[in-house]
Amino acid sequence: HSAATSTCFNKYVTVSLFSVPFLSHHFLICLRLVQNLFMDVRSVLFLVVWMTTGYSHLVKFEDCGSVKGKVVQVDFVPCRYFSIEFDIFETVQNATILMNQIVEGRPEPAPLPYTYACNQYDFYGLRCPLHAGGRYNFSLDLSDEVPEFHLKGRFTLKDLAEKVIFCCQFNFWFC
Repeated sequence: HSAATSTCFNKYVTVSLFSVPFLSHHFLICLRLVQNLFMDVRSVLFLVVWMTTGYSHLVKFEDCGSVKGKVVQVDFVPCRYFSIEFDIFETVQNATILMNQIVEGRPEPAPLPYTYACNQYDFYGLRCPLHAGGRYNFSLDLSDEVPEFHLKGRFTLKDLAEKVIFCCQFNFWFC
């Protein structure tokens, strides 16, 4: 029994003291331990990679009528935030943001904390004026949202003359 409680490599060396059926059973136990060890290592590696690189990801989005700007990318961190990176073609003094949820193919208004994208609280990360040729990020914190739900959202940024700067829609969820 002392050989059975030692490490797999020691068991393999001392197995000559035991019968051949024990050798096959012992070999299977060692093989299972090594297999479990590799499964644990793979699981840990997957978790580390997911936590460091896979947590935030770019989402596929659809343009829905951008005119004075262009969405470059949408970055989404589940249950934390999302960010819309966009280029602007004309200088804009101030802008409004509108969020819609797409229900059965139709946009339905969804409330946002502030209508003005560039507000005194810097809530969305934008500071006006937005200058032509600049690249900006509109971001929204999702960490305080309750309850959990999934939706297809449409975000439209307009200047004060109601001309569309950008419009994009994509799937995301609140937590």
